Amino acid sequence: MTIAHWKQANTDIGLIQPGTLGTNRAAFVVGAKSGVPSLHYWDDVRFALASASKDHVGFFEDWSGITNTSLLPWTKNASGAGTILPKGAAGTANGEIEFSTVNNSDNAWVSLTLGASWKASAGFLWWEARVQPEQISACAFEFGLSDALTETAGVAFSNHSVASVTDVATDAAIFAFDTDNSLTNWTINTVKNGTPQALDTGIAVAASTYYLLKIVVNASGDAEFFIDGASVGTITDAVTSTALLGPWNSTLTRVNNAAKKALVDYIGLIGVRA
Repeated sequence: MTIAHWKQANTDIGLIQPGTLGTNRAAFVVGAKSGVPSLHYWDDVRFALASASKDHVGFFEDWSGITNTSLLPWTKNASGAGTILPKGAAGTANGEIEFSTVNNSDNAWVSLTLGASWKASAGFLWWEARVQPEQISACAFEFGLSDALTETAGVAFSNHSVASVTDVATDAAIFAFDTDNSLTNWTINTVKNGTPQALDTGIAVAASTYYLLKIVVNASGDAEFFIDGASVGTITDAVTSTALLGPWNSTLTRVNNAAKKALVDYIGLIGVRA
């Protein structure tokens, strides 16, 4: 059911509650009588409005048409000859990048960061990314926020399990998957000034499947996590609210005879201008 409906300039506009009309996210429909109605999710529109505001500091990258393999201004790090490269030909619609580890070393890794320039204490942080694990055997993935540009072993957390979560970063909030820890679901890992927490989202990770991941951190450092528009968990005191954070993305192989890969379609991050 719609929760509101009105007409203006010969255009129908309707607001839709989450869980109705086939959508699990708050949305609105705009459609002129002569055209096909279009559906817009409210959180997507809110993200776009914030990114265009002078009161916010944001960054959005979708790699569409990218031709440079350096991926500047992003920072790439890897063990061995691991790579992060544009996927497909330059100018391909809906540009993607592909993370690929080497295939001759246990725990080989690649990571991509943008620098720690955002802090929640100014008002909030909103990170989101569309990602796809290409394999889910003998591998690990981390996507989210961290205070580091790189880590020695390519991970913000050395153990991702709920029972034994172990931090490497000082402050971070990520979605993780790791077969070394017998994980089958996306798992939330956070650390606040050296104190880690973890939560099982209950959402299974599947190979060759895109997921829309989102993390919203409030001014106190509490974080709520979303997968495909649905809230999957909240952690109080997830990160230090004044810590400078930035996008963190990492892929690892857990065996020495197979490269592991992941695709990233886009990454966005918005915060309040301090």
